[in-house]
Amino acid sequence: MSVIQKIREKYATLMVVAICVSLVAFLLMDAFVGPRSFFHHSNDVAVINGEGIPITEFSNMEQDAENAARQQNPNLSDEARQQIREQVWNQLLSDVILGDEYQKLGIMVTNEEIVDRTATPDADPQIQAIPIFKNPQTGEFDPGRVVQFIRNMDQDQTGQARQFWNQIQQYLLRSIPQRKFYDLVRQSIYYPKWLAQMDLQDRSTNATVHYVSIPYSTIPDSAVKYTDQELQQYLDTHQALFKQEASRGIEYVSFDVIPTPADSAQILKQLNTLKTDLQQATLQNLPGFINRNSDIPFYDGYQPKDQLMTSQRDEVFGLAPGQVIGPYLDNGSYTIARMLDKKVLPDTVEVRLILISTQNTPDSVAKQRIDSIATAIEKGASFDQLALRYSDDPGSRQQGGHYTFSAAQVQDPNFSPEVRQFILFDGKKGSHKVVKSSLGYFYIQILDQRNFEPMAKVAFLSKQIVPSQQTDNEVFSQASRFAGMSQTREAFEQNARKQGLTVRQAAEVYPTDYVIPGIGQARALIQWMYNDAKINQVSNVFSLNNRYVVAVLTQIRKKGVAPLAEVRPQIAAEIIRQKKANMIAEKVGKPASLDSLASQWKFSVQEAQHVNFTAPYVPGAGFEPKVIGYVFYRQLKPHTVSPAIPGNNGVYYLQVDSLYQEAPGITLESLRQNMESTRQSDIIAQLFDMLKENSHVVDNRIKYQ
Repeated sequence: MSVIQKIREKYATLMVVAICVSLVAFLLMDAFVGPRSFFHHSNDVAVINGEGIPITEFSNMEQDAENAARQQNPNLSDEARQQIREQVWNQLLSDVILGDEYQKLGIMVTNEEIVDRTATPDADPQIQAIPIFKNPQTGEFDPGRVVQFIRNMDQDQTGQARQFWNQIQQYLLRSIPQRKFYDLVRQSIYYPKWLAQMDLQDRSTNATVHYVSIPYSTIPDSAVKYTDQELQQYLDTHQALFKQEASRGIEYVSFDVIPTPADSAQILKQLNTLKTDLQQATLQNLPGFINRNSDIPFYDGYQPKDQLMTSQRDEVFGLAPGQVIGPYLDNGSYTIARMLDKKVLPDTVEVRLILISTQNTPDSVAKQRIDSIATAIEKGASFDQLALRYSDDPGSRQQGGHYTFSAAQVQDPNFSPEVRQFILFDGKKGSHKVVKSSLGYFYIQILDQRNFEPMAKVAFLSKQIVPSQQTDNEVFSQASRFAGMSQTREAFEQNARKQGLTVRQAAEVYPTDYVIPGIGQARALIQWMYNDAKINQVSNVFSLNNRYVVAVLTQIRKKGVAPLAEVRPQIAAEIIRQKKANMIAEKVGKPASLDSLASQWKFSVQEAQHVNFTAPYVPGAGFEPKVIGYVFYRQLKPHTVSPAIPGNNGVYYLQVDSLYQEAPGITLESLRQNMESTRQSDIIAQLFDMLKENSHVVDNRIKYQ
């Protein structure tokens, strides 16, 4: 026992310290080594209400959206891709912010609801509009086709059917709870009868008034004195009017990369070298030759003269087949044209057709069916009814197979070449024929061919006049020298003046921007402004849209209330207006009558009739809600002159001559319902923005893209 007692006395303090240290280390472990540690590098592109969104997840969402968009338009522009990014971002915000609300309210989606919104007559309108879910004979939505699609989708070896169904489910998982949520909010908005009665009274009451307006312009701005303290006080008490988002401002110089005379001469030389090959190329080899050597792909079609895309339209159209003209200067390019053929063709063709597809039907069965249809039509059967019942062409089935095509549409590369040959070249008005194509068998009747005119098939060999690599290198060197000697803002501006360079400004660039006016797509420069640059720092050289840009960061604006220096002119204008109103009121005092006031200030007394509280406009004076409010102010007695009323355009003095009632033309209940519906629509339209405003959103996109 004595040994144990000695251990306790000797080591008790040390053991307590060791235990405390262990506890502290355990508590601080997350702070140093966990995912929320001080030293942990976050890969979150956003944090929404505490929920981090990894950049990989967001990038995958963007890629999926772009892939879907490319199914409609394979060549997405930079602007289109930017729109897709914003749509994905907004969808992400919606999913998280609304998802929090759904969880609070217990809103969920059941399997039964998914079935109800897809495979029943009450399916979602978006689902009902999908062509593959419509009955081919009636064109109406068929729930049975949805069920059949679900049963067979895994037989698709490509996986596209399953992917398509997953997209439908994702759409419903968003739309169903959203509809429930908005319906709950809508049903909670009520416009009470007592408020509608007050509104009806306001609508029923009209007034006739006389007034005198003394414009603020009667006092020069120079006569009004104010201090910085007054401006700051106004800003402090009106912060909501001067909120700003985070933004940056820059000055920049641009070194444009444009072709030199030597570059132009080199391209002209290349065209002259190719001219002989163009003249000698066979018709069979010509398309490949053009597509290999020209900036403009070969167009295998006939065009009227006014549609030829060339500056030498008359000269080109006047060529005989086989003749060549050029090289000639053609809207920033050098071009050689070779006339291939000329025909007189209609610019419009009207047809009706029935398609029996061979995609899911054996060729022999499709041929037998189209022959039977052709025989029936020739014996007098209704073309419209047969098209509606049998045609596999969804674009025309409901219209009896009717189409009206322009010559350009018929000659589109995606148009069936066999159908094109018949309706534009071989067939005449009234002709009918069974035509076999890669899609199946068509029975076609040519109803009309209109506006025949001469057309030409022309091969254009064109090369744009662009800067050479040598020219590009020289301009880059010039920009690099400028950046190297301009390491401060002062040096930047001095060197720009010495070299005669134009210094341009981009005053407000936001972190979500991709384009800077005057430059174009400039995301790399914008990322530098937010991620790397300090105030007055000069950038390295950026290669942007056929130009090299050097910039200096001149302004950093933080999110919140704008500083006085940024909004000084707006606040000063308001302070001047207020002081002028006080000066005018003090000088006028309490006028005995409007006539005496008008005489003193050399203004006339104006009359306003049919003044109504619900219309904040003074006839002859414009938008003046304060003045209208005073007309119906109960403390203002009729036939007495009002106190000074500071309006938007001047100081007003008015006198109410009469108040009278007029039937508003609407019943109390109708007004109540209209106002309730309007309030519901207004709140629903603003609801998500209000939720977003009250959410904590950290947008880190500028770090990654």
